[in-house]
Amino acid sequence: MEKTEIVAERSGFGKMLPPKLPLDKIKLQIPRKWTLIKESILLSIGFLWGNTTVFQILNPMGIAYISAFLIQGKRFYRIAAAVTAGILWSSFENKQKYILCVIFCLAFHWGAGSRIKYSSTLLKAVFGGTATVLGGFIFSAIRGGSYFYGGIAVIEGIAVFLLTYVTEKGILLLERGLKRHIMTSEEIISLALLLGGAVAGSADMTIPFLKIPIMAILSSSMILIGGYRGGAGIGTAAGVLFGFLLLVCGRVEMEIFCALSLAGLLCGAMKELGKMASVISFFIAVVVVLFYCNEALLDTLFLQGLLIGSIIFLFVPKRAFAFINTYGVHEKEFQEDTYFLKMKELTEERLSQFSAAFRSLGKTFLPELNKKTTNKNDVALLIDTIADKACRNCGLAVYCWDTELYATYQTTFSALSICEKRGKVELEQLPETFRKNCVRGDIFVDVVNRCYEIFEAQSVWRNKLAECRELVSQQLFAVGSIIENLSGQLDVRGIFLESIEKELKIKLDKAGISIEDISVMEDRIQQGTEVIITTKSCNGNNMCREKIIPIVSKALHKPMKKAGGKYACYAGAGGKCILRLIEENKYRFTVATAACPKEEGGISGDSVSFLETASGISVIALSDGMGSGILAREESKSAIELLEQFIEAGFEKELAINMINSVLLLRSAEEKFATLDICTVNLYTAKAEFMKMGAAAAYILRDGKIIAIRSETLPVGILRQVSMEKNDIELKHNDMVLLMTDGIMEAVGEEQQDVAWLSSLFETFYSSNPQDVADYILQEAQKKAKQGRKDDMTVIAGRFWEI
Repeated sequence: MEKTEIVAERSGFGKMLPPKLPLDKIKLQIPRKWTLIKESILLSIGFLWGNTTVFQILNPMGIAYISAFLIQGKRFYRIAAAVTAGILWSSFENKQKYILCVIFCLAFHWGAGSRIKYSSTLLKAVFGGTATVLGGFIFSAIRGGSYFYGGIAVIEGIAVFLLTYVTEKGILLLERGLKRHIMTSEEIISLALLLGGAVAGSADMTIPFLKIPIMAILSSSMILIGGYRGGAGIGTAAGVLFGFLLLVCGRVEMEIFCALSLAGLLCGAMKELGKMASVISFFIAVVVVLFYCNEALLDTLFLQGLLIGSIIFLFVPKRAFAFINTYGVHEKEFQEDTYFLKMKELTEERLSQFSAAFRSLGKTFLPELNKKTTNKNDVALLIDTIADKACRNCGLAVYCWDTELYATYQTTFSALSICEKRGKVELEQLPETFRKNCVRGDIFVDVVNRCYEIFEAQSVWRNKLAECRELVSQQLFAVGSIIENLSGQLDVRGIFLESIEKELKIKLDKAGISIEDISVMEDRIQQGTEVIITTKSCNGNNMCREKIIPIVSKALHKPMKKAGGKYACYAGAGGKCILRLIEENKYRFTVATAACPKEEGGISGDSVSFLETASGISVIALSDGMGSGILAREESKSAIELLEQFIEAGFEKELAINMINSVLLLRSAEEKFATLDICTVNLYTAKAEFMKMGAAAAYILRDGKIIAIRSETLPVGILRQVSMEKNDIELKHNDMVLLMTDGIMEAVGEEQQDVAWLSSLFETFYSSNPQDVADYILQEAQKKAKQGRKDDMTVIAGRFWEI
């Protein structure tokens, strides 16, 4: 048995080259210095959170920070050490209680670390809250069992539980080095709370020797950066956050909280005027509020700290702000793009003009189409030609064509009628009076035969030309219709699902997929939901199929697929990939074929086709050429290939069949024709449409019963106007569509016996595999045939089922 080597090919996209290794085998080499910087930031925040107090008697923030790192290996010990150092550095009392809480966290980490591989946020929060409550209760017992300290322990335990939930999202972002650029609102709040807590923890720290508060430097620079990055809204939020945290931690007065909030609002509002305008407005807000509310708070060192923070802000390069702008919450603003809408209108208008131009070209051929038949003027001209050639030099010409004009015309008409019926006319077939009176009868008959022969040839070619014009007219009208439909498809008034876009972008970003842009639309195409994603190219490593499509399908709660086929992603500029996803078909339709020629080893005159359009329509077609052998094969193959091309180009099936009929008529002077049996199945609605031109009956096998679909029409390529019959039927789960040529039916016998014969076949045979069904029908038909096969035999079986 001959071995066949199967080579899997992968389409290349643009000029991108596939990597030598798959993406999942490539390990990213992260520089060690960035790892150290990231670790230093996490430890510094831990130290500052350990140094933070709330209302000068509570410190749930340090324990919550430790809890977020529970069951994370050796890093937990480093974080616990940093927080413990912050607790010991702090100036508040009752440090022993929080040291006990840290010890309980260590105990939970030791006990659960070896048993729990992956810890959830809930488990970490429960461990942290429990450690805080236990440490507080023990401290309360040491202090004599005070109910006050017991109540404080419970409150701190709840606070640690909640803070662990809030802070872990921000910590995860910092652990990953801020590789993700799209964050949820919860992650933004968590990250801001981490930074705000760090600022609050630095409230009692100053620059050595200068005694300038670090808190003032950090808060002013961060508020200015936030306002310059996000405008008045972000600036106000930053001012309120830092001011509130400093206030509840007992580090500043209410007046400073108000001053920072107003300063954030003003610096964000002045961002359009530049950095210096933001700094000036920030200082004016702080100075004015403190001057009128509490002049004593206008401390020189505090103002110097604000000034240093402002200078740091001024020296932040534009490149850094461009990098900061890549981070944020995905909020797509849907505003009318007037330029795009105008271009859309102009394009639609231009396409409509093209459509009208093609239709006008098609109309110019319409007057010529009526010239296919011979009219009175043509016959009169033929008679004048005969008279001129036969009677020009005859002396009786005046008598025959003037005095006896009516009789001579009648005789000439009779001669032409005989030529039309028999091909030529003899002198003996003309009236006796004409033979007696005409002295040039032999010449007259010879001229009539020759002129009619020329006239007949001219009529044939004139009709051929008219048919060609008709075909061109049909094609021009079809092109006009396609352009008009294309104009309608430019309508972009779909429903944009903003919340789904946000959810998808976040989920894809979490999966490590960098998304440039994403759009989710409904009611724009027949296939339902449409998703267009612009992402960095994976260089042909099937990231879309293995990662993107599963995530999108899960988020939309419906199966999705690539539009246009398995490899339908398009390379854009800069190594980007544009992926268009549409809803997966609700139904499936798979097809198999079985065939054998009339003679063993011969060539079958039957041709088959199966294709699926971009709109979710499956098309199966079967054509039977006249007779058998290579000539019949060419006719059926031409019909099938033309049908495929017309359907894929967007032509309506009826128009495609008419043009195929015209082509088969014009391509040869000989009588050649081919049957066409077409079945289209809508994979979204389960509607099947059968169109037959001279084809045998089609059948649907449903629950062991046969449903016949018959038609009495002529094949294509016989008449100029083709007649077709359409039958619509709604398919059901596990239906089997059967198409077959008349070779099968001739083997069965009488036409009305086909249903009974097929029903008897499936009384003892069942298979959901269409290939088995097609093979079985063909084998039984071959057994049924007597005295050899009369024609080629072909069977198409298509199984339809619901996903």
